[in-house]
Amino acid sequence: MERNRKRGRFFKWMTKIGIILCAVAIIILVKNAVLSKIYPRLTFIGHASIKIKATTGEVIYIDPYFPTKSYGEPADIILVTHNHSDHSRIDLCAKKENCKIIRWDDALIDGEYQVFEEGNIRIEAVPSGGNTSHSLNNNVGYIVTVDGVNVYHGGDTSFAEETKCIADKKIDYALYTVNGVYTMGPEEATEMANYIGARVNIPIHGNGKEYWKQRRQFHAAGTKRMFWLQTIFMHC
Repeated sequence: MERNRKRGRFFKWMTKIGIILCAVAIIILVKNAVLSKIYPRLTFIGHASIKIKATTGEVIYIDPYFPTKSYGEPADIILVTHNHSDHSRIDLCAKKENCKIIRWDDALIDGEYQVFEEGNIRIEAVPSGGNTSHSLNNNVGYIVTVDGVNVYHGGDTSFAEETKCIADKKIDYALYTVNGVYTMGPEEATEMANYIGARVNIPIHGNGKEYWKQRRQFHAAGTKRMFWLQTIFMHC
C-alpha cells in the first residue's frame, strides 16, 4: 500500500513537471513568434556559414557548407564570398523559384564592388582577402542590410589596408574568421573587429577542437561567441 502511495505521488510530481515544461515550451514558442515579426534573425550554421531571416520572411544564406542538413528552408538569396569548397556549396541549399545567387565574381567586376537591392534587402560587396591564399581580386565580403540592421560577413579576409573602409559603414553585427589557417587568427581578427567597431562581433570559421580555443582567444569589444545552429534576434 505504501509503495502504491509513493508511486502515486511520483507520478503526480512527474505530471506537474510535464505540465510546467509544456507551458515553458509554449511561452518560448510564442515569444519567438512575436520577436520574429519585430527583429531579423541570424543563425550561425557552422564553419563560416550563416543564415539571415528578415521579419518579412526572406531567407539569406552566406557561404553554405556545414553542416550539410541545415539549408532546408528555401533561400531567397545566396551569397558566396569566394570559390573555396568550404564556402561555396550552393547545391546544399533549398531554393525558392526566383532565388538570387550572388557569387564573388558577380560582386566584384572590373575592380568595382557591386551593390544589390532585392526588395527590402540591400547587399553591398566590400574588400576581402589580402593574404597568400585569398587575393583581393577574387574574394569579397558582404554587408547585408535587413530591417535596418547592417550585418558584415568578411569571408576569409585578413586585416588588409583595403578593408579599413568598412569602419565607415556603421556595422551592427560582424563575423570574423579566427582559425588562422590560410587566413587571420584570433589576435588579428580582434584587431580588425576593434577597428571596424561593430556593436556585436562573432568569431567563426572552424570545426575542430582548436577552433573552440581560438574563439575564446577572440576578445574584441562586443564579442558574442555563438554555437553551431544557434539563432539570435538582431536589433539596431
